[in-house]
Amino acid sequence: MLFFDPFLYENMERQMTGHENPINSSMKSKNKFSKFSKRILYYKYFYLNAMIIFFLSGFPLHAQGHWEGTIHIKKILSMVAIFGENVNIRKEANTKSEVVMKLQPGDLVTIISQEKTLTTIDDDSEYWYKVEINKKQGYVWGGLLADTFTWKNGYLILFRSLGTKSGLSEIRILKDNKILRSMKWNTGPIGLDDFNTKPKVEFLPTKNYLNPPELFFKIEYFVYSEIEYGYTYNQFFTLSNKGKLNKEFGLVPSSCDPPACGEQFVLFPEDELKPDPNLKRKNNFKANKNEIVIIYHSFSSDEDKEHEWSQQIYKWNGSKFLEPK
Repeated sequence: MLFFDPFLYENMERQMTGHENPINSSMKSKNKFSKFSKRILYYKYFYLNAMIIFFLSGFPLHAQGHWEGTIHIKKILSMVAIFGENVNIRKEANTKSEVVMKLQPGDLVTIISQEKTLTTIDDDSEYWYKVEINKKQGYVWGGLLADTFTWKNGYLILFRSLGTKSGLSEIRILKDNKILRSMKWNTGPIGLDDFNTKPKVEFLPTKNYLNPPELFFKIEYFVYSEIEYGYTYNQFFTLSNKGKLNKEFGLVPSSCDPPACGEQFVLFPEDELKPDPNLKRKNNFKANKNEIVIIYHSFSSDEDKEHEWSQQIYKWNGSKFLEPK
């Protein structure tokens, strides 16, 4: 009889992506499970065992490593930002060609065309692109370009996946054309192909905090998984008024591995979530000043009456968010 240990699976998922399993985390509150959550967990891994049998029978739900080779293709005539430092723009699409100019992080170029063959550097495979800036043209390797970028209040945020093999990503925060802060972290293999929305950077409100952060933002990206195709993950960051970059909490907006389903969302200071008898929400959830509250909602797709609600509070201490003791 095939038996798959749910806690072994949870550890595998965490090691592979750097995240808590989305279904499990949506049902946890301070590492305690209710009877309903345990039952849903049991259903989940009964279902998971069935899928493993299905896989071993020669019909995998998704091939192992199905994300390998995923590349964010830059669209023709789109504007992209340079991610690397002292980037060589070359006359031809190869590393031995003449350098026609050098560009710095945050410089914006227009994509003119894409080469047909991939070039691999440090286990990261990307296309070469012909780009234009200030009416000058040349070629740049795609691994030196940001996957997405955005501005606010004089700050420029650049984001780039460092390849599905490494499972790492990096952000760089620039001000006055200089790199102020940067950070690498384990995102797991993230989606950059045409099927998935590319990573997004969203700035969040900084009012109602004592000594508020200079920047408060989240990056939303799609994480590939071997068990399911993947899921959307939101990672939150702050830049304190003293210039410290913090990787804060993260959440999975929604996930479902029938019958166990869950959703997670944020209450910002002064936000309130009132009781709702239709969703079996008996408690009133509210974020006070200087607080962020993450709401966890777990439910069964088979039972309309089965709902659980919990919360996790984070307090801003003037430098970063902390869980109250």
